[in-house]
Amino acid sequence: DWSSDVCSSDLAGFDLPPDHAEAIFTTMLDLGAGSRLEVYDDVAPALAALADVDLVLGVISNMDASLRTTLAALDLDAAFPIAVSSEEAGLAKPDPAIFRHTAALAGLDPAVCAYVGDQPAIDLPGAQAAGFTAVLVDRANVHPDPDHAVRVRSLSEVPTLLTLLG
Repeated sequence: DWSSDVCSSDLAGFDLPPDHAEAIFTTMLDLGAGSRLEVYDDVAPALAALADVDLVLGVISNMDASLRTTLAALDLDAAFPIAVSSEEAGLAKPDPAIFRHTAALAGLDPAVCAYVGDQPAIDLPGAQAAGFTAVLVDRANVHPDPDHAVRVRSLSEVPTLLTLLG
């Protein structure tokens, strides 16, 4: 139900007739329905190798509460006993608090945690500020010298790296 209250200038910064707002919303949903997340080829082998190591695996995502559902749809939910979405935590990367929150859920000191991410601007500073070891996955080889982070080109390097880091 689209009302003028939803489309008021107070919320949007301009007046928008309700039928226009509904058309925009419907179009955005239609565009999103055609998109889908895909799992990189290196994910399954890396997770299989990590299953042999005594680690707690988790996900931190600037995503809404559908994170766990999304992981299930990608057949990844069993691999990650901890999944923290920014919506559920009320925090978002790069805020170090979301990393500390996740470490606390795992019952771990951040100093023994590593965060593996592929977005340097939001993944690295927050993880580092929280005391995590930051690992950048740089598949396209565009960040040859990430600031104070370990760099890998593929997730296939992560199991060995984490074993070496202890």
